[in-house]
Amino acid sequence: MSDRIGERQVSYAVLAMTKTKPYFMNLVKDLSWMNSKNFEHTTRDGHVKGYIVDLDIVCAEAAPFSVTTAPNTWKMRNAFRKFHAYRDMMFRKAGVTKREMGKYGRTIRPFLDTEMVTVTYPDPALPQVPTVTENDVLIPLGCTDAQREWTYTTLANEVQFSEGTIPGPSPALEGVSDTWALTICGDNAESAHAGDNVLWSTVGMIHSYNLDRMEVVTPDAEEVITGPKNPLAALISASAASGEVIDIAEDQELEAPPYDIRDAGDSINRIFADYGNTNTATLQVIRLRNIFAPAGILTINQGTSGNLVQPVVILATVKAIVDCKDLV
Repeated sequence: MSDRIGERQVSYAVLAMTKTKPYFMNLVKDLSWMNSKNFEHTTRDGHVKGYIVDLDIVCAEAAPFSVTTAPNTWKMRNAFRKFHAYRDMMFRKAGVTKREMGKYGRTIRPFLDTEMVTVTYPDPALPQVPTVTENDVLIPLGCTDAQREWTYTTLANEVQFSEGTIPGPSPALEGVSDTWALTICGDNAESAHAGDNVLWSTVGMIHSYNLDRMEVVTPDAEEVITGPKNPLAALISASAASGEVIDIAEDQELEAPPYDIRDAGDSINRIFADYGNTNTATLQVIRLRNIFAPAGILTINQGTSGNLVQPVVILATVKAIVDCKDLV
């Protein structure tokens, strides 16, 4: 365990839980409140942490519950590392030192998904610093949320204007920057005031990493080996089956990766982590064990036909905090 945990249990209560709506639990934020200590989503060099948690869900009403998390894939882990490094570079280029980044701003604090955040622009006509608010994030019982501060990470880049889209004389908007919030999963979301220019309200870390990295290239039919053009392959085979062996090798070269390689494909989605069901008689408590939540954020959904009348009480017990790269 990479972090010692004092108070490990966090309790939540949800009234009139809505169907299919994700309710977010930010265990990193809430453990910080419970322990009067700054817990973090990543190490100081950008390795994302994973929180191993048990969930007890209590509800006197019949309802199915599901839990989702970010995927613990190499794409997710590399996305955190790259954004951490580029964020540090962004501050260095602006002349900001580590000390000037603040005691609690050394590492990334992302949202899990675009459903977890609302970005509001005071003036929709121009790029500017938006107001970023969290959506449907559960508050622990006994916590006065207004008496603590948790600032989610926002980043900024210089706006790249398309030709002919700058309103007025060109110098008027030179040096204008665009500020956006970070989500782990989901697409890069263009802001409503983007027009013909590339401006973002939220940026998906995995999606951006997919766009930034070199694509996986599969050879086409003109690039793979063939029998007549590869005597060496036939020579070391030294058998009557050399032709068949070369045919197999050609098929293997043409084989695509066994996963979705689209930039906005399956890799940017949350994954299903666990499921349970309550009823009005004997199963009013669901016990879900050893859920692994990368970056310490997870969702809980209920899947009935409408809102639950009975309150839902959730007890989260964090058992360990480890580096995600150690659990692959």
